[in-house]
Amino acid sequence: MRKAIIFDFDGTLVDSEITIYQCFQTITNYLAPERVDYAKNILIGPPLRDTASEILGPNHQIQLDEFVKLFIEMHDEHAIKNTQPYSKVNETLKKLSTKGLSMAVATNKRYTPTIKLINHFNWQDYFTYIECSDSQNHIRNKDEMIQEILKHNNFNNAFFVGDTVNDGLSANLNQLPFILASYGYGRDQDWTKVNVKKDIQNLVTDPILRKNLGQAGRMYVKKYHSFKTAQYMFNSIYDKVLHNKDVDLINLFHPILGEYPNRSPKIKHPLVNNRIVDKSR
Repeated sequence: MRKAIIFDFDGTLVDSEITIYQCFQTITNYLAPERVDYAKNILIGPPLRDTASEILGPNHQIQLDEFVKLFIEMHDEHAIKNTQPYSKVNETLKKLSTKGLSMAVATNKRYTPTIKLINHFNWQDYFTYIECSDSQNHIRNKDEMIQEILKHNNFNNAFFVGDTVNDGLSANLNQLPFILASYGYGRDQDWTKVNVKKDIQNLVTDPILRKNLGQAGRMYVKKYHSFKTAQYMFNSIYDKVLHNKDVDLINLFHPILGEYPNRSPKIKHPLVNNRIVDKSR
């Protein structure tokens, strides 16, 4: 059982879209006004310097340092005012903490505004580790931040929750099950190359899906983990070992070859190939 979760920050735990886009557009209008349309539609999530470089384009790279400097000044001043946790995030973090799950953050956001927001929302006791792009003396990508967290034993068996394709690919690269927060900034990206474990939004917004999954899970437990099932299993072992009966213990619960699974109807569930299907895509 997995006992740890690593979260992305912007687009996963907090909605900072308004603040970030306002900063991008204001600075671009000042430094390279013909590139404002790029600033309006740029993906939030990658490291600041990479995003600034893409916004400015090849003809304005000489202004990259100034762009980054202005963004830091403007963003940090307004970060708390215009950034809010997504719905149910406070309750979710509290419940996960109460259940004893270890939690960490791996974000391309800089350390100063990240800590500022975490303290503002009183989340400081929830996260064991907080890895930001500039936490060390060189800028790191998401892969490196995840690897740093995985050095700690209690995160060896963690999930990663994020909202962009880069988050998903980083989780896949580090062999972590990836949970997609599809309400975040990567909603219009191409996800075909990412192995997604679960989509949070489907479970949150679809009560019928939650109900059907819950009922299927309960039926599965009753069918395969009940006292009746245990009795059948041990009786079969006794028959094989003590009475030398022809009992195929290897396939005792095989869905096709086993006799026991076919005593009751097959459990129906909404999964396709063991995955939740996002009907909106």
